[in-house]
Amino acid sequence: MNTSDNERLDWNSETSAEAKEFVLLPENTIVDFTVVGFERATTAKGYNMAKLTLKCTTADGLEATLRENLVLLRSCEWRINQFLTCVGLRKHGERSVPKWNLVTAATARQGLALNLGKARTVKLTAATS
Repeated sequence: MNTSDNERLDWNSETSAEAKEFVLLPENTIVDFTVVGFERATTAKGYNMAKLTLKCTTADGLEATLRENLVLLRSCEWRINQFLTCVGLRKHGERSVPKWNLVTAATARQGLALNLGKARTVKLTAATS
């Protein structure tokens, strides 16, 4: 039996997996984070997308993993620039070509804001400290 995470299930497939354990961080928590994963991917509509995995650590040592997708569209350009500025790969207001090869292992300190809109995503916002 194929037990790959990407195995397609049909309407009559037997299931047994339980939910993975998640750490919920309170909104506006300041975290130090490191990019531990970067993948070039595409969306279902064929748009280029950067899939990021961030290891976040709070001041009291609580750790969580955050997954963030940056879709490479002009309408999302501000999010790409916000992320690149946050991790020091771009200066605010600067026109630049993203240095995607330097994203993995990049670090920053940011505040987390919960955005439970249509996509149920978590966004990084500027830290106050």
